[in-house]
Amino acid sequence: MRSNGSDIRRVTPDRYPHNDAGGAYSPRGAEIVFVSDRNYPDACCNDLFSVDAGGGPGQLIEAGLSNPVTVGPAWGTHPLSP
Repeated sequence: MRSNGSDIRRVTPDRYPHNDAGGAYSPRGAEIVFVSDRNYPDACCNDLFSVDAGGGPGQLIEAGLSNPVTVGPAWGTHPLSP
């Protein structure tokens, strides 16, 4: 979406009835991290994913066992490389 609210477009596939939520841009704006329940037919749990800011299917980020309360992902504060 543009800063004025125009040009809205989906960056993850529509997987109704599952949800992709809680997105946060990477520090340079090239990627988005988000949570999704797409791997669980009963919507019990969330996994962490990243996707190119231009769109795509998203890549699972292996974080160990699924956590049913994974919400609000954010990028760390480590200084950016030059």
